[in-house]
Amino acid sequence: MALLPNSLTHSYGADLSILVILFILTAVYGLYWGKQRLVSLILAFYPAILLFLNFPYVNNLLLIKATAGQIFVSKCVIFLIFLIPIHLIFNRFVFGDFGFNSNRKFLQAAILSISILILIIVFFYRVVPLTNVYSVSLPLARYLSTSKDFFWWLLVPFVGLFFTR
Repeated sequence: MALLPNSLTHSYGADLSILVILFILTAVYGLYWGKQRLVSLILAFYPAILLFLNFPYVNNLLLIKATAGQIFVSKCVIFLIFLIPIHLIFNRFVFGDFGFNSNRKFLQAAILSISILILIIVFFYRVVPLTNVYSVSLPLARYLSTSKDFFWWLLVPFVGLFFTR
């Protein structure tokens, strides 16, 4: 660690801290509300991204747009306006009793939380670029640069769903 420049280790630490916080938040959400909510959130990301990317009025509805940070936050709010109702619809109409397997509860919550974390990362790299606001130093960035990579990262959460059946 001493061989790395201080700014580099700080950036990796900040990035890792953000990822750990997001992971913990999604894991706690899943452990508290149940497996079906995590699965619903994973599935809701796909139509929400599709709707957001094709919504013709995104730039007209930006709440605040003086700085890149304000535009980023405004776009995230607009995305949440798509994500939350779709998530609630999936919770209400698609899933019945779909609880965690008691023997593997924490493993299943971890797999589903990692799946959501991947979708959040993909969202911030490809849908509403975080790079306008924050300089990301994750080595993962090089794996999200092409459309082919984007496709494979969007497929990974479905693999996670398969292993938590």
